[in-house]
Amino acid sequence: MRRPTVFLLVALALGLPAAAPASPVPSSAVSMGFTTAASGLSVWAFPAVDCISLDGGWNSFGGSQWTGTTFRPRGLLDVPGRRGEVIVPGQAIHMERIFVHPPRALGALDVGLRLAGRGAYLTGRVAPVRATSVRVAPRRRLARLRRVSIVAKANHGHLLVTVKGRATMLPALAGTLERLRCKGPRERTKPIRSGQVLGRVVAAIDPARAIATAGTLTAAIRVSGTTDDGMPVVPTGGASQTSSGQIGFPWAPGTRVSSACTQVCVPDGGTVGLVGGFDLVQGTTRLSFTDLSLTASPGPRFAISATVAGARHTIASGDTRQIAFTADGNALLAQTFADPTMTGTFDQPLFAPTALGPA
Repeated sequence: MRRPTVFLLVALALGLPAAAPASPVPSSAVSMGFTTAASGLSVWAFPAVDCISLDGGWNSFGGSQWTGTTFRPRGLLDVPGRRGEVIVPGQAIHMERIFVHPPRALGALDVGLRLAGRGAYLTGRVAPVRATSVRVAPRRRLARLRRVSIVAKANHGHLLVTVKGRATMLPALAGTLERLRCKGPRERTKPIRSGQVLGRVVAAIDPARAIATAGTLTAAIRVSGTTDDGMPVVPTGGASQTSSGQIGFPWAPGTRVSSACTQVCVPDGGTVGLVGGFDLVQGTTRLSFTDLSLTASPGPRFAISATVAGARHTIASGDTRQIAFTADGNALLAQTFADPTMTGTFDQPLFAPTALGPA
């Protein structure tokens, strides 16, 4: 008889408060899935279970894979310190038995992942899902993860932390499944006990904070005034121009900046040296900006400094929508090009971190 495989998946999304490096931080998204080993255990995790049997039952998923939806969990994780917990409030591994008397409905609510040094745990609140006291059920460890590996890498501007481990059931989960197991003279099943292999667990976590060490800042530099609307901008010294006319500045080697991660990870604390510069050209007049650096602060807010004619200036400041030239920066434009109305902006600054690590 072909043994069935079980797939249980939970997906999560978290908030975004600030945190110091190497301290517990929330996550902007977490997806977690686990599947049983080839032990014959068959469980329908969502939305219902009709019967649980070690040698088959009502539900068999074969080799199919399930994906979750997006929730808003809570909790904090310290990935480098391997501690903390992320929880999906209210969401459950829901199991029902409705075709076998007596009908029962049980669930593991507030499912979460806890890191604990070299190991990890699947956690939750086990209770009858129709009970009025389900929200005050004690929180328990459902499965123990062994041989845990944690890998962090940049993924499309986010920090992706992948946690993998081999799970064995603890008493709370084993007892829940045992209460739903098909029993009787026609059933060739064995009791479900603590320590039984649940299978392989994989959790993909997007922390809401990260440390960025490499990347690119791209922006459309626009300068206009009474005598000129759309002055040519020429990248220099390692900066480059994109096909859309924006200027890309690689981050200087040795960068290490705290970043907040929503759509992408954006620096919000520290200074990023930018490789290259740019020249503004009007006829035979040229104004050069070199040795650029970007200083980030919470918000996030940004200030761009550059060397112009041998002197250091803060030439622009702003946020993720626009970094506008400061009064000092506009004065440099007005003086060089003899136009007091001249102003400049770094429009729609885009941050593309390519090397990220846990905060």
